[in-house]
Amino acid sequence: MSNASHHNIPKEKIISCGSSKGGTAALYYGIKYNFGYVIAGGFQIKVGDYLYSTSEYTRETVLNFITGGTDKKHKDYLNKFFLGFVNHSKVTSNIYIHGGKGDSHYRQHVTTFIEIMKRRNMPYHLDLQNYSSHSQVGSYFSSFISEVFSKITNSITITSIA
Repeated sequence: MSNASHHNIPKEKIISCGSSKGGTAALYYGIKYNFGYVIAGGFQIKVGDYLYSTSEYTRETVLNFITGGTDKKHKDYLNKFFLGFVNHSKVTSNIYIHGGKGDSHYRQHVTTFIEIMKRRNMPYHLDLQNYSSHSQVGSYFSSFISEVFSKITNSITITSIA
């Protein structure tokens, strides 16, 4: 935020964007700092579940680093942190969400976020595509980013994302 302040960029003009773990970060920081826009695809909102079940490495290393432990109570703590954050934060950002109908991250995480937004009567935009694997999110998300950037900037057109 200090760079934005230094260059007199209002937070309403800042776009937080990412997919998968980057989408989780985009949502968290975009909502936390009230950025103008959040663009997130295939993210995790139940971060504890994700880190606990992905692999032994993520459980033993990443979950332990974040929470100080690797058991169910640490997993539950991290889930409650992110879910509580979304449930109780004042959301002023324009939120654009992308997912794949068959992607496990959409079914297990994004739908939970959408339910919270609906329950809180908070607006969001959803781009739901017909793919079945999380490994495909990048291919579809890049097109989504291009469309959203063009829409919200009214002048920037992205022709290629490598």
